[in-house]
Amino acid sequence: MAEPDTPYNMGNYNKDVIGYLVCVVRSDRDPDMQGYAVRLSAFVANVCIAILITWSEEEVRSSVSLVLLQIYTILLATAVSLIHHNLSIADAHFTLTITISPLGVYFVYSLYRFVRKRPNHLYARLGTSRSKVTIAILTAIMLAWWIAFDILIYFSDIFKGEDCKVTVLGWLFYSIVESVLTLYYTIYLIPVLPIFWIVYFIRHFKDIRNEYKRHKAKPRGTWRMFSWIQRGYLAVKLFMIAQWDVIAVSHRWLFFLFISIFYLSWGSSLVLWEVDMRVWYHEVLLSTITRNPEKYKSQLPARSFDPLGFWQSQ
Repeated sequence: MAEPDTPYNMGNYNKDVIGYLVCVVRSDRDPDMQGYAVRLSAFVANVCIAILITWSEEEVRSSVSLVLLQIYTILLATAVSLIHHNLSIADAHFTLTITISPLGVYFVYSLYRFVRKRPNHLYARLGTSRSKVTIAILTAIMLAWWIAFDILIYFSDIFKGEDCKVTVLGWLFYSIVESVLTLYYTIYLIPVLPIFWIVYFIRHFKDIRNEYKRHKAKPRGTWRMFSWIQRGYLAVKLFMIAQWDVIAVSHRWLFFLFISIFYLSWGSSLVLWEVDMRVWYHEVLLSTITRNPEKYKSQLPARSFDPLGFWQSQ
């Protein structure tokens, strides 16, 4: 007996390309992980703590610890569910989405500067050396966890009742769709950065050139072999640093715009404009694999009536 006509069993799409996206969309979504209150609270907390770290004159150790505690709580809960084979592929992807936040990325960048003993705004305000080392270790473990977990998602078969086989084309298509959704609300802001950067580059060209000469005049060791590679690398590096020192410092609103775009992109990846992510992802899937999405609207999951998205009434 033929299966009913649904967007999931139709043969009008290449399963090697779109099959992984279909599998992720149809996967179970835990309300304790992807509920609207969880997503919104994570976003608000991240923004507020970023403001504290930027403008507070006190030590920010407690604020940084709070963000790391939130991230580690999610990662540990996800690991326990993974060990018990009780984690869906959709929740696995969302774990990375919600933990790789702008602040999390900033912590990793600050760790890089701390290891290289460069000037560091964050670590300069963590207080004691013990606090700095502790935060550095926790950040390094967090980064390793992100990498390992991302590899597990695509190369393991340990998710509950799901067999989401991924191909190179399937991964590429899924990544493109996710990138488009992430940049959905920032697509008009992103071009502003390079446009104004070019304008300011032309305006401050003499200042940038003088700053470049100042950096170049600093004494440095010379490689015995492949010195031409070192010269080329330093020329590009010092020229970029000179631009940053002149343009970003003189026009700080560009830096604020960059951070705003980062947070808007993260908010888009959390789908903050939609209470029930199940319905929204099914609508995205319908518009992707069918020519007439309206035909299958009746097959969408029922929307949750819980205004905070916990779905506890179901």
